[in-house]
Amino acid sequence: MLLKALERIDVAVTELEPALATYRRNFGLQPRGQGRDGEPVLLPIGESAIGLVAAAGAGQGMVGLWLLADDVTQVRAALAQAGFSCGPIRRQGAMRVLEVDRTCGQGAIFIFDRRA
Repeated sequence: MLLKALERIDVAVTELEPALATYRRNFGLQPRGQGRDGEPVLLPIGESAIGLVAAAGAGQGMVGLWLLADDVTQVRAALAQAGFSCGPIRRQGAMRVLEVDRTCGQGAIFIFDRRA
């Protein structure tokens, strides 16, 4: 299996504090961290998380899907063979990240591994 887990879904919200209050009140989710420097505020759900991102008038909804892979190089090759267009694999901290080109107006799909 090329993909191992759903890491997180990033959701853009126009107002972060009211959105956090809604997730706390309705689902009992507690934020982990503060979401500094444009990073999402994470709301853990089991092994995955919802990441709330302040959208500042850019609309609301899913803006990113983060999937953990065994080897992002193998995933890139499989996607290319299936006709998908992907950007280069980039280093982001301890991760290697591949962004799959957006299709059908959906949010970005990020596939990553934690290989050195």
